[in-house]
Amino acid sequence: MIYGRVEDKENNSLLEISAYNVGKGVAEYNLIIKISDPSLIVADQIECLNKTCNRFVENEAETYDIMSTYTRHLGSVGATLADNCLRTWIFVDDIDNNYGTMVDARNAFFEKEGLTEESHYIASTGIECGMGAYPHSVQMDAYAVGGIHKEQITFLKSASHLNPTSEFGVSFERGTMFEYEDRRHVIISGTASINNKGMTVGPGDIKEQIKRMVENVDILLSESGCCYGDVAHMIVYLRNSEDFETVDSYFRENFGNIPMVILHAPVCRKGWLIEMECMAIKYGGSDRFPVL
Repeated sequence: MIYGRVEDKENNSLLEISAYNVGKGVAEYNLIIKISDPSLIVADQIECLNKTCNRFVENEAETYDIMSTYTRHLGSVGATLADNCLRTWIFVDDIDNNYGTMVDARNAFFEKEGLTEESHYIASTGIECGMGAYPHSVQMDAYAVGGIHKEQITFLKSASHLNPTSEFGVSFERGTMFEYEDRRHVIISGTASINNKGMTVGPGDIKEQIKRMVENVDILLSESGCCYGDVAHMIVYLRNSEDFETVDSYFRENFGNIPMVILHAPVCRKGWLIEMECMAIKYGGSDRFPVL
């Protein structure tokens, strides 16, 4: 059974992965690598195979190492990934080919740290980012709060519109609310035009995808007792730069009072033309919790 495929156009190769195991930073794979250009001489074919294999293994190992390093930093200040990290941003070079391997490493690391479908995951955005001179394929940013208690945290599901991310093999929360005495903060993960079966709504239609994406975020905000009027900022990601004018016009007309940036950054599924994330703040919390 083929687990996944990674096309490496630069090296004229196609990598097929039929089995894998990741643990403690060590990855084991059963690989079949095909050369898409059989006219290459044997020495060049071997070089292409090596480059493609290294690219796959390095991406997964880098992700695991980044998360291990971050978790150690949390531990040095008395925090843990499971209890204190509320949000991550994972930036992936060539996301169409590298996203799957990042996801596998994250899944494996989360399981080791006790983050499972039965417990909880972490709100997140996974998006393409060119690395430039940075010689790696993955980078991560994160937001953690020291001293926060699990009673302050609620994970948002919005099952009427969205399915659990674990149903399609990834591990992040759709959104997270955390309450203080004087306010609540709501973090909405990167959200696209998707329904509660995990299917893309409006394939190839940027206007339809905008509509469903905005509706999905509205439902998540509503679950937390918030609305777009409470949103402090938005980030919108576009797969195709030619959609900028359509998207910019829509958001200026409907959300012109909210600080926002639109970025050319392909989303993790090829059919998704657009994705957005946001953070909302609503004053008036619960006297059961400390003041921020």
